[in-house]
Amino acid sequence: LASLFCEKGGCYTCNSCKKVLAGVHQDIREISAAEGESTIKIEAIREAIQDSHIKPAESKWKAFVIRDAQLMTTAAQNAILQVFEGAIAYCDREKVRNRRK
Repeated sequence: LASLFCEKGGCYTCNSCKKVLAGVHQDIREISAAEGESTIKIEAIREAIQDSHIKPAESKWKAFVIRDAQLMTTAAQNAILQVFEGAIAYCDREKVRNRRK
């Protein structure tokens, strides 16, 4: 993820890379189940959709990381498709990938 926001193409030492690695980059948003919840509800996705329409603060991209995407409700899954169907200038659908730790 750091290389997507890197000022130099993947250095891991520039200011953007340091922010990504520290988990404080303004243009990266993590979506996960709310505390005490076992699913990711549509409200969390709707907030992300709203945020996706705001230009990035620090870089030319925004990233939305969905932790445990399999926990999304059906309504949340359908709502996230709106982001991929929309035409947002700074959204690169090719960067979407499934990574497991």
